[in-house]
Amino acid sequence: MYKKKFGKNHRINATAGFLFDKTTIERTRYSGSDFSDKSLRANGISFAGNNTPLIIDSEAPAIVSYIGRVNYTLMNKYIFTGTIRADGSSRFAKGNRWGYFPAFSFAWKASEESFLENSKIISDLKVRAGYGEVGNQNIPNYQFLTPFDRTEASLSDADGNGSLIPVVPQNLANPDLKWETAFQYNAGIDFGLFDNKITGTLDTYYKSSSDLLLNFPISASSGFATIFANVGDIENKGIELSLSADIINNDDLKFNIYGNISHNRNKITKIGTPTGNVGALGNIVSYFGNNVSGGTHFKQPANIFIEGEQVGLFYGYQTQGIIKDNAQLTNTPSGNPLQYGGTDLQVGDVNFVDQNGDGNIDENDKTIIGNPNPDFVYSFGSSLEYKNFSLSFLFNGVYGNDIANSNLLELGYANNTSRNIIKNAYHNAFDASNNPNGTYPLVGVGGVGVDYTREFNDRVVENGSFLRLSFVAFDYKVPVDNISYIDQLKLTISGQNLWLLTDYSGFDPEVNSFAFDPLRIGIDSGSFPNQRTITVGLNVAF
Repeated sequence: MYKKKFGKNHRINATAGFLFDKTTIERTRYSGSDFSDKSLRANGISFAGNNTPLIIDSEAPAIVSYIGRVNYTLMNKYIFTGTIRADGSSRFAKGNRWGYFPAFSFAWKASEESFLENSKIISDLKVRAGYGEVGNQNIPNYQFLTPFDRTEASLSDADGNGSLIPVVPQNLANPDLKWETAFQYNAGIDFGLFDNKITGTLDTYYKSSSDLLLNFPISASSGFATIFANVGDIENKGIELSLSADIINNDDLKFNIYGNISHNRNKITKIGTPTGNVGALGNIVSYFGNNVSGGTHFKQPANIFIEGEQVGLFYGYQTQGIIKDNAQLTNTPSGNPLQYGGTDLQVGDVNFVDQNGDGNIDENDKTIIGNPNPDFVYSFGSSLEYKNFSLSFLFNGVYGNDIANSNLLELGYANNTSRNIIKNAYHNAFDASNNPNGTYPLVGVGGVGVDYTREFNDRVVENGSFLRLSFVAFDYKVPVDNISYIDQLKLTISGQNLWLLTDYSGFDPEVNSFAFDPLRIGIDSGSFPNQRTITVGLNVAF
């Protein structure tokens, strides 16, 4: 570290550093089965009727970093900052291991200028601008190699006198893997008004990420479903505003309100795959996300990633209510009943939109049916202190996003199975005589007619907007002036997730079943909801 002041107007603060981070992982595996006495197990594994060979493997990922930063302050009003870091990662092959990431920023304390020095309105004003780059190497180890592992099967050797343990590759090697890089421009203003009774921050940014590291789907002819690769570019741009105001601030009473709102737009600017014909969307550059489920329902992707569009749009069948009469059923070019996968639908079935007008609902009719990306997110709250009492609360919300409620693929159809369903699927089911305006399919769909209850369609896409009272706390400081052995006694009652306003029919709109997977976005598939918590506490200091 280096600090130096030159005269009254110049200050330099510099830092240089070196980091080395290495992790060693060793694994030993030995297994047995077919025990004559099952109580032996691990302690008597050598007595197993069948043994697998001892397997020993290890990993030693490492990263080396050189970092440097210089701050230069001029006249206590102009601040310049420059940083550089060089990172070398063992997760990439030689020639691609090093990434170099610079950053620069400038800040101007305008409130220190003479023309604002005596302002009664503007008490603080700081203008900021910056540019920076960061890298990402978050992929499993050794993806640039082809690791092998044994299979459970065994093969006879050529003479038939013994057995061979076959080994198979675990993934396709990609020696061209390199650092994912993101660069960002940002500008902002920090301000305070009326002796900082009102303070706020306004930020705007543009971020572009290139060479994204993704487990990318590939053709099954390769023998593998995916490969880690640097695939595509994405951009994010947005604006954020935060405000805080001290409405009352004196010895007995303090009252503050605050809030923030953030708007972000992302766009896939490059994918790097050939143009292909995709459903009703025509020829586009795109790829699909991962299957939502491995079971019978939703064994398909929910998200599609299209060049020039937002990330992870929902892709499936569009619907328009229920087929209520024969006129709707036969509203096709041929005058024959609308078909689903080559089988006739019937009155009371879901009325799918025939995008290409061929009278048959199939893969060619899939289109964009929703967007999991919100228009904006926001929060607001307040704190109140009166003598020994204090009260604070926080609301947070999201507006404009869709959720794929995959639970409705099972719960939303009264199709004569033993599974649970939502009550509307039965009580509000279409019936030509008793409930002609029913919004759910005829009871028996899946047993009568066509089983389309496993396919992703917009009937399971819901508005995910919500407003939540996420936190409330009440404190009371009990007077202890007359108790010599107690310095402080405070009673606290707090609650989390106490109230929720939403149109979402699932348990909780603020869920994501696959938060770990960027190729499955905005999906509720049996997610556990946020819990409601109420806490009572007593804090005593002696």
